[in-house]
Amino acid sequence: TSRTSFGDSASDDPPGEEFPVNSVGTELHRAVWTCQADAAMREHLGSTDQELRAAFGRADANADGVLSHDEWVEAFGHVVEDTSCKSMLMRLFEDIDADKNGLIDTEEFVAGLHRIPTAAERIRSLLAGDPALVNRLDEEGQSPAYVAAARGDTETLRALLAADADVNLSGTHGEGAFRTPLHAACRCGRASSVRMLMESKADA
Repeated sequence: TSRTSFGDSASDDPPGEEFPVNSVGTELHRAVWTCQADAAMREHLGSTDQELRAAFGRADANADGVLSHDEWVEAFGHVVEDTSCKSMLMRLFEDIDADKNGLIDTEEFVAGLHRIPTAAERIRSLLAGDPALVNRLDEEGQSPAYVAAARGDTETLRALLAADADVNLSGTHGEGAFRTPLHAACRCGRASSVRMLMESKADA
């Protein structure tokens, strides 16, 4: 299975300008960051039980049948090469650790990774309770689509557009005119995001 970095998951674009993670924002903003880490792990590890059990065995450095926090980071830290987003990898560890004992066994690992929702599933679930979240800005003036476009995360961007994200929503993040999702994608060199936004009638 191919190695995927967090910075260009679900995209064929090369890494672009650094786009720092926020510690603020709506639950949907946090989901946008999480979706890309989830997609990177799915692509890196595979999807069958056999592939996941093999990945667990490789990660279990001391062969004791469980993964510690340190083993998790050592085995999968490279999957999310963007150091500002390592917290998303650790959040995934906590989600998979079903009994919350700080260790992940084989069954937790396989079951937990099978439970990871796709970007579309995660976003649909959140918006079912509050559809207006799709165009709400965070405290740094970024819309969810702005964040996804800047990261080159086309899977998440596609899900946001399907949920009626405003492709021309102008936020307050950045300098001058670099405030819409299209501006963010152009500035960060995300060609796939640019194409998707242009196809969705974003203003140039």
